[in-house]
Amino acid sequence: MPELDMSIHAAIYEAASGRAPSLLPVLAKYVVMTRQARGCINVDFLLATLNTHMFLVYEKWDSEQSRAAHYASELVAQSAAGMSPYLAGSPTMIQFESISAYDEGGLAPYEAEA
Repeated sequence: MPELDMSIHAAIYEAASGRAPSLLPVLAKYVVMTRQARGCINVDFLLATLNTHMFLVYEKWDSEQSRAAHYASELVAQSAAGMSPYLAGSPTMIQFESISAYDEGGLAPYEAEA
């Protein structure tokens, strides 16, 4: 089986004070629609246990090209506009790279820090 060149992306959204109930359905719709997007492998939608105004959307894409195409889509533009009034600030966006615990070569950057 060929290895995928996955793109993994996380976004942390913090609702403005008292606005989490309004932000929740907008984020939920984004997650449901994104799961149907071409190249989407999975999207997880999580609520922080200690801060119920904070949400995490964790996306896995089959390639960086698929993720970039999705982020340039009308769905993302509409979702961002719909979320904006309910957010405390800009979301924190983080891109990740998959590593394997069985691939010692994948840990090389961290060995240099030791």
